[in-house]
Amino acid sequence: MEKDNFTDAELKMLLDSVDQPHLPSGFAERLQAKLDIKAVSNVVPFPQKQKQQEPRKAYWLSAIPLAASLAVGLYLGTMAELPDVFSGLNDVVSSLSGETGLDLGIEDMESFLNGELS
Repeated sequence: MEKDNFTDAELKMLLDSVDQPHLPSGFAERLQAKLDIKAVSNVVPFPQKQKQQEPRKAYWLSAIPLAASLAVGLYLGTMAELPDVFSGLNDVVSSLSGETGLDLGIEDMESFLNGELS
């Protein structure tokens, strides 16, 4: 029968025409024994992530110094000359490079900033 909707009588007649499946002996006991097993042998339990007791409320606070340094960098980058506060910085760095004998590349940076590309 190829029908989408059956009446109750047609469905009962169809189900009555089907034979009951033959189950082997001891099937119900074996099925019940399998259902009683707590854990299947091929299942590996993964540790569950524990919920945090106290949620981190201020994790974004670490972004404040970064944003401040970005703002200062943008401000200093738009200025034609560095403020007087930074004028002594070049002397300190050059004295450090003279004392330690390290070439920090300050001269190269100054020539680059002056537009002398080589």
